Amino acid sequence: MIDRSVKPDIKKVSSIRLLTPEEAGLSHGSLLYYLPDTLYDIFQIEWVFPAGKWFESKKGTAGFTARMMREGSTKHNALQLATMIDELGAEIDIRISSDYLTVKAMGITRHYESILKIMAEILLEPCFPEEELALKKKIALQQLLVDREKVEYLASKKLMETLYGKDHPYGHKPDEEDIKEIQREDLLSYHREKIIPSPAWIFLSGKVPKNYTKTLDSLLSGINPERKSPQIDLRETGARRKGGKFFVRKEEAQQNAIRMGRHLYAPSHPDSDRMKILTTILGGYFGSRLMSKIREEKGYTYGIYSSIQSHVHASFLYLATEVGRPYLEAALADIYKEIERLRSEPVGEEELTLVRNYLLGTALNAIDGPHKALSLYKNLILRGKGPSDFKNYIHTVQNINAGELLSMAEKYLDPSLLLEVVAGEK
Repeated sequence: MIDRSVKPDIKKVSSIRLLTPEEAGLSHGSLLYYLPDTLYDIFQIEWVFPAGKWFESKKGTAGFTARMMREGSTKHNALQLATMIDELGAEIDIRISSDYLTVKAMGITRHYESILKIMAEILLEPCFPEEELALKKKIALQQLLVDREKVEYLASKKLMETLYGKDHPYGHKPDEEDIKEIQREDLLSYHREKIIPSPAWIFLSGKVPKNYTKTLDSLLSGINPERKSPQIDLRETGARRKGGKFFVRKEEAQQNAIRMGRHLYAPSHPDSDRMKILTTILGGYFGSRLMSKIREEKGYTYGIYSSIQSHVHASFLYLATEVGRPYLEAALADIYKEIERLRSEPVGEEELTLVRNYLLGTALNAIDGPHKALSLYKNLILRGKGPSDFKNYIHTVQNINAGELLSMAEKYLDPSLLLEVVAGEK
């Protein structure tokens, strides 16, 4: 019997290996990555298309296309599709990001072909019914009204617009006019011109039937008629706003939202791993400096964090919190003090060891099982990276020193280059 009064030994992580999936090209040009699992009779599959907001010419089109694809096909209406999915005990989800549109499903192995048939129907034959679109637009307009009452929404919106520009796909959030102008023909055109002609990346994990590739080839024969292989365009976006302070007034707001950020580099930049470690120290986990100072010691907020946000064409430093109105100036002063400490004082070895262990533990959790491991692999592939980049990241975490972190802070945490946005009522 385990003696739970005795603390278990802490073991040092010596190495972390990312499982490499089987890779195959399908007849219609898509790339398949498969990571098998023989333990459970379930599978997960994602079809990823380069059809995110980056590719839209009319604002909001990509998002509404993704929202509407499950709302009826040429064969079944929305209720029938939902019933079919429920009867199979499956989940099918469609999501849009700045760069990609993803159709994802999870289900039981014996229903593999049936689930994929529904996925293919949703993907290839959506009809975008007018009445459902009108309802989705109404909901979006209502949600926009709700969001505009939130200081965190106002601050984030202003930050992204200032970083990239209101018309940039990374900087724009649809407003009332954008939503009202969306028409059914816009969605049909986007589906026809941006999704159907595109090759896909397919990420499959779990237990599947022996003929799993044959099923995929058959069901996806309608996409990518030119049989192109999927490619990632890694050109950096040209937007380069540097520094500045902005205030968005929200009358009678009880809290102020603080958002900070700055442009960094393409995700493949050699500094990206070291900067991830630095931002973790600053505000990337519960024991970070910002959490320790501004939440635990001062009690200004329930939470504060910093991270590196990555798109295909750019990445940026992001810092976020909400504080009570009386504590705004004090919180801002403490944020800049913690940033300046990183720029002027080497990180102590005890703190660095703690962060190393945290990041290595997070990495272990990220590859715990085939579904998680393939998700990590997917994120690497869709940023133009691969297993060697994960291996290099682990090596950097294990070997980074205080001098390197000080150099990163001096280079990238210059307060004069940070955008500061506050939303609320001073």
